[in-house]
Amino acid sequence: MPRLILMRHAKSDWPAGCDDHDRPLSERGHRDAAAAASWFDRQPWQIDLAVVSSAKRTQETFSDMARVLAYPLIKVDEPKIYEAATSEILDVIRQQTCESLLVVGHGPGIPRLAITLSQGEIPVELERRGNYPTCAISVLESEVPWSQWEPGVARFIDFEVPRAHPESEDTD
Repeated sequence: MPRLILMRHAKSDWPAGCDDHDRPLSERGHRDAAAAASWFDRQPWQIDLAVVSSAKRTQETFSDMARVLAYPLIKVDEPKIYEAATSEILDVIRQQTCESLLVVGHGPGIPRLAITLSQGEIPVELERRGNYPTCAISVLESEVPWSQWEPGVARFIDFEVPRAHPESEDTD
């Protein structure tokens, strides 16, 4: 059964003179990405493939996770995910053949896609927050193959916002 994990990059920084594509992670972002890997390690499933935006902050999010993750992870860089609309991200997903797919991208595309793909049942934690913060992870599943994924095809299995220090949690 196809399992889609949609993840927004960890908290980024915006140094003076840096364009959006080249923004690095903040110190908190590095810590939260490592916390995300620990969360993935506790799941009863493993990720088969990661498709990652070409932006520096998504690349760093993946690298930080890969260093901590207890199993090796195959990564494909996908420039189309940067500043992508939900339909563009969905086109990338439809081309996959693995069972468990992680897509590391950006707002608003990743959060909108999670809502669009769901069958209408939004996790309470996502509703409570009212937004999709950095490092947020949605896990969705469907009975249909990737090539047939469309709006409303999946159901939410989980929604998590891993943080290295819960007391420092904020809404971005």
